[in-house]
Amino acid sequence: MSKKSHAALEFLTTYGWAFIVILTMIGAVSYFGGLNPSGFVQGSCVVGSPFACDSNQFVVGSKGFVVQVVNGQQATIVSNLQYFYDEDWHQCGQFRASTVQPSSELILPCIFAPGHESFSRSNTNFKFTSTSPSDSDGTFSRTIQGTLRSTRIEQTHPSSIEMLGFVSASPELAGATAIAYHDGYAYVANWNGASFAIVDVSDPNNVEIVGYEQNSSLMAGMHSVKVDDSGILYTAGSNSRRISSYDVSDPSNPVLLDSFYRVDIRPLDMQIVGTTMYVTGYVNHFILILDISDPSNIQELGYLSDSASMNGATDIRVVGDHALIAARGVSNPSTSSGRLAVLDVSDPSDIIVEDVYLNHSIFNWTWSLDVAGDYAYVVAARSGSLVTFDISDLPNIEMVHVDQGNLVHPRHVMVGGNKLYVADLNDASIKIYDVSNPAQPSYQGDYHRPGFINSARYIDINYPYLYLASMSNTVSVFDIS
Repeated sequence: MSKKSHAALEFLTTYGWAFIVILTMIGAVSYFGGLNPSGFVQGSCVVGSPFACDSNQFVVGSKGFVVQVVNGQQATIVSNLQYFYDEDWHQCGQFRASTVQPSSELILPCIFAPGHESFSRSNTNFKFTSTSPSDSDGTFSRTIQGTLRSTRIEQTHPSSIEMLGFVSASPELAGATAIAYHDGYAYVANWNGASFAIVDVSDPNNVEIVGYEQNSSLMAGMHSVKVDDSGILYTAGSNSRRISSYDVSDPSNPVLLDSFYRVDIRPLDMQIVGTTMYVTGYVNHFILILDISDPSNIQELGYLSDSASMNGATDIRVVGDHALIAARGVSNPSTSSGRLAVLDVSDPSDIIVEDVYLNHSIFNWTWSLDVAGDYAYVVAARSGSLVTFDISDLPNIEMVHVDQGNLVHPRHVMVGGNKLYVADLNDASIKIYDVSNPAQPSYQGDYHRPGFINSARYIDINYPYLYLASMSNTVSVFDIS
């Protein structure tokens, strides 16, 4: 035996047990999830010029990744997003080609192909195609590559919520600010795009944009979408001062039916009850009641403007003959008191204000409310509060509970089952409360997933699914069973 062979044998004899122990430990860690990238989150992000990315703006999980990039060149179309796995490049699911303007941000979502859920490396390589106008006729395309280097940080979420599907696109979801579910589709209002999108969510694990309509004359400042029982879609263009109706029976080809205009309204939220629509808005502090029995001929039934009771009105819920209106107050955001107003709407031609609750410390910048049974739940953005009211004796209301300290900047609230969900805009999260005791909501935790749900804005629920619109141009679907 040569000296080199003898040395090698001696080395293996001496240290071989150590390699066996190390390999055994690695196997055990992997088996128990230690190498499961659902725990891999922020680390460092590198992407080719002229794009840039922020190490705090990406997340990698076992089902895929999301990264936010910034365009450092002229307007370009980003397409063909791929990831590297098992010595080959694979197309990302849930990604649509998007246009990104100079110095603008774009979220790139990537869902791994079936069978790739075990993707377990801390370095995730990706690439995409950037297509821009060239100096001459035609276009110029280049391939941009990047790497996400992730460190392991355990993320825990309440067991009652699980993210299923996700889609991000611009301009189709530019500044998604509201969402409404109906019969297998989610309809999304886009604040930045003067538009709405139609998202097929019939398979919650594989959501897809199937329709899009843009009209700056009718939908500037889009703030709300609602769908009636017959499937007619209604949009509220705040800056356009219009409520418009659309036939969306063919999602790929929405057809405008009518557009109601009133110069002194800036519609912010709507609720449909049968063939009647109730509208409120923060400019002129109003409630507007419309007859929508014929969607092609929307008619006004009643209107009331009152700054004392509805100063900065933002949200509305109708309970029997009464309308509850959340109003944020607009005269001075630092000192103005939000309020909850109760109005008698039994006669639309003679709307009567019956009760108003005001409180600056817990109702600063009141933004949203929901009603479940004998209770109304109101969130206030600046005071970070969830306030519960007993409404069993309308028009009288009684404040029975206040939760502060768990919310950062809540913008929308909705009850589903025995849980209450809050879209927390500045915390990029969904906050969850148990309302088994409806008078005393109990905080359960949050679903916090940067990249997927940045700027969480609006929730709709069709149990057991929750649909979230985020102003970072995304729509997400969650199982809340």
